[in-house]
Amino acid sequence: MINFKLLRNFVTLFIGYLAILLGLWTLSPNISAMPKTSLVTGMSVSTTPEFSRLIFDLTTPVSYKAFTLTHPDRLTIDINGTKLAARLNHPALLNTSITAVRSNQMAQQLRLVLDLKEQHPFKCQMVKIPGTEDWRLIVDLFNTKQVQTAPSENAFNPYTSDATNYQPRNRQIANNFPTNNQSFTGNMSVSSNMVTLRQRPQPKIIAPLLSKYHTNIIVIDPGHGGKDSGAIGVAGSQEKNIVLSISKYLQYILNQQPGFRAVLTRDNDYFISLRQRLNIAHKDRADMFVAIHADAYTNKDAIGASVFALSQRGATSELARWVAKKENESELGHVIADKNLLLKSVLIDLAQTLTIDSSLEIGRSIMGQLSRVTELHCPRVEQAAFVVLKAPDIPSLLVETGFISNAAEEKRLNDQRYQYKIAIALAQGIKNYFLQHPG
Repeated sequence: MINFKLLRNFVTLFIGYLAILLGLWTLSPNISAMPKTSLVTGMSVSTTPEFSRLIFDLTTPVSYKAFTLTHPDRLTIDINGTKLAARLNHPALLNTSITAVRSNQMAQQLRLVLDLKEQHPFKCQMVKIPGTEDWRLIVDLFNTKQVQTAPSENAFNPYTSDATNYQPRNRQIANNFPTNNQSFTGNMSVSSNMVTLRQRPQPKIIAPLLSKYHTNIIVIDPGHGGKDSGAIGVAGSQEKNIVLSISKYLQYILNQQPGFRAVLTRDNDYFISLRQRLNIAHKDRADMFVAIHADAYTNKDAIGASVFALSQRGATSELARWVAKKENESELGHVIADKNLLLKSVLIDLAQTLTIDSSLEIGRSIMGQLSRVTELHCPRVEQAAFVVLKAPDIPSLLVETGFISNAAEEKRLNDQRYQYKIAIALAQGIKNYFLQHPG
């Protein structure tokens, strides 16, 4: 016989159990609506004289909190709902005040720690990558010695194409350098207040060969530094500061190019001997050595850029002969006291004719590009008997970027946009040579 009372109790209990399960299901969050975990898929590093930039690639936008700590100095960034899926080491960190990038993965948060040599003003921003679903967290650390406060949104930024907007005269400028991690090859036509970029596809054959088979090491030597200020301009500008800024721009531009790695002999305001500069070229097995300087002369009307290389048969002009005499004196360890002397700098003396010919060819390539953005003091590559270097297989040039003894040119050489233009011209001249002579 069926026990209806027991059956009724069982049905009641079963219905109650189903009700509880239904209630729990309706109260639980919608799985599809739950926030997705973002992944850090990569990190890149860029530097300019004004700031260092770290870019963290993310799969989705995130909320974050950034703050500085001391003892030791560091910048900490807590990123919510994020997991690390990339390595955080990058060779370009060597050119920054960041000694290391560390991470600590927590359940609902990723903590990134930037170990610093010293405290810096900083700025963070979340940016969507156009045409994709990916995002970037951009962290800028500003150089306290050059920028006391963070620049405004409209301030000059070498990472955008606006960096080349400054142009005093109407002319065509070849510009083959990518900006904002994009490849750009084209011409820039400039009027008084407008820049028009005309793009064309990047070369598909030569450029990849550079990066696949050989990396061209370019050692950039910003003249003077520290106790040696170099030439002094009419308004008091110091050569050592101008050439360091131009050199850093040149390094940044070259390091964006496949098949190139640029090394600075000094990256701040300190004195480094000639022998140390040459040792850096040896150590890094340089494919080219280029010294960056700025002129001063008793004739205040002197203007324009110059390029110098070695001559084994004597100087090409009285000026070049006088320059070589002064630079050879510098090799003996003397710091020239007269800050208004012309061309106070040092150039590697190259013994082999083949290397000298390469230097002259690179020099002509550079002068061709410089002529597009500034006046030339001399229409040819000058030569003189500069100091002997024991490794005669490194093509070397000395570039005088202009006369800071000329008030108008001194003003231009202190303009960051003009410095960047000069750096683009130098980089384009160097790149053109190595494209024609790969490997």
